[in-house]
Amino acid sequence: MLFTRLLLFDRIRKMFLHGMSDLNGVCDVMSQVSVVHVSHYTQTVKTAAHELGHNLGADHDGEGDARACKSEDSFIMSSRHKMLSKTLRYIDNIWKFSNCSVESFYTKLKYKNCVKTPGPVFNIAEWNMFMTKEAGYVFTPAELCYLHYGPGSKFTGELSKEICYLLHCKDPVTKIHTKAYINAARGTKCGDNKWCIDGRCVPKDSI
Repeated sequence: MLFTRLLLFDRIRKMFLHGMSDLNGVCDVMSQVSVVHVSHYTQTVKTAAHELGHNLGADHDGEGDARACKSEDSFIMSSRHKMLSKTLRYIDNIWKFSNCSVESFYTKLKYKNCVKTPGPVFNIAEWNMFMTKEAGYVFTPAELCYLHYGPGSKFTGELSKEICYLLHCKDPVTKIHTKAYINAARGTKCGDNKWCIDGRCVPKDSI
């Protein structure tokens, strides 16, 4: 998977893209690469999961083999991008593949050996860090505001349950304290002995 800050543009449809990949191309040497435009943390993570889903064989919900699932339900393979909100159904779904996507993975990967053999790990220390720590230990709310708005930005909210679905940042260009429509990373502290998990502030001992 290739991550780039360059803008991705579809000349045929005349539109900018968050990412691109070949459908069901994971075991094809010429098609097993996905490209993701790096924007802010939440969008980049969602796009990476979405493009990986395509490469593993999943259509957009509501299209092709996934016609039985609705795009408006906002699972990972939805073709419609929505902002985070307090709507619990939406918070749940954006972190999950729909039943249609899961069925596609089972059907299309069942006989493909390329996904059964672990690939090489190029930096074992980095791998261990990201596999043993939640993202909230690596990216603080202030750092997420920086990734979203750039130098001069600040996190202006509080470590409360709200940051699990909405961060408040200072925009260095407009000087306005604004809702960034990004959420704190999984594992971010959101209260006394609580942390953010999938858009919710939950007790640490509940996970």
